[in-house]
Amino acid sequence: MAKFVRVLAAVIHRDGRWLVCRRPAHKRHGGLWEFPGGKLEPGESLLDAATRELDEELGVRVTGIGEPMFSRRDDGSDFVVAFVPVEIAGGPQALEQD
Repeated sequence: MAKFVRVLAAVIHRDGRWLVCRRPAHKRHGGLWEFPGGKLEPGESLLDAATRELDEELGVRVTGIGEPMFSRRDDGSDFVVAFVPVEIAGGPQALEQD
């Protein structure tokens, strides 16, 4: 039985705009656009993962999180990505993206 890695995709919609980031060229799917987020650590909740990842990647504070909208397996990997509505405070900065 395959073990899947849980991944959070933070779906952030503010002022009629969606927040997406471009993956660094050297990473898998490099150069493509994605919702920010990342792998959950063992025992980590979606809220905890969103708080950690969005601070690291964008320097913003998570102020709210909803229920996952849907999940999808990333073909060619062990990742299962949960797309989750997230509310943030602060202006995002590209700290890890291109």
